[in-house]
Amino acid sequence: MEFLGILKDAWPFLALLVGVKLAVSLIHALFRVAKGAIGERMVTRALEKNLDYRAVVLNDVTLRTGDNGTTQIDHIVVAPHGIYVIETKRYRGKIFGKPREAEWVQKIGTRKYRFLNPFFQNFRHTQTINEIMPSIDKSCINSIVIMTGCRWGQGKPPERLFHSGEQAACYINEKAKWSKAKINVAEVVEAINAHREKPGLATWLKHVWHVRRKKTETSHAS
Repeated sequence: MEFLGILKDAWPFLALLVGVKLAVSLIHALFRVAKGAIGERMVTRALEKNLDYRAVVLNDVTLRTGDNGTTQIDHIVVAPHGIYVIETKRYRGKIFGKPREAEWVQKIGTRKYRFLNPFFQNFRHTQTINEIMPSIDKSCINSIVIMTGCRWGQGKPPERLFHSGEQAACYINEKAKWSKAKINVAEVVEAINAHREKPGLATWLKHVWHVRRKKTETSHAS
């Protein structure tokens, strides 16, 4: 009974503590989203300004996946010569890593932070595009990473990694000169939009919940 009494007295404080923790987590998540949105907006403007007029740029695309979840893609460029799935990151400092390494390192002064290789993250995105349109050859679906606000720390950066939307647009335009792929732009855009979740807060929260659930399942499995 004493324990129940203590719990009853402490309940308002515990509820407040949980509420504050959730609020702080939400603020941190929103801050990360806002930070990423700055880089994505810059990339969007650069792509729309510099790409060939026949290319269509789709931004902030959340697609339904086969496991009843979702995957969020920053940009998809649909051009007559290929589909370009773009993951955009905004980092400071220097970036170190190798194409096949699962984790890369961000170095700011003497501090180091590890993060998932964005090409690994984007692989799932390209898979989803291929699942939506299995008739399109995988070689026509290209993975691109754009990292703004930072520079590559050592050696030559991985292929198809760029530091601005202008660089990525230049690469896509150049590839049109020698690529033999033929894409029906209107059909691809229609197929993507048919599998696309409506942009907005509800879709974002649903995607965040799915990602956290997958992380929890993975940690429990290991």
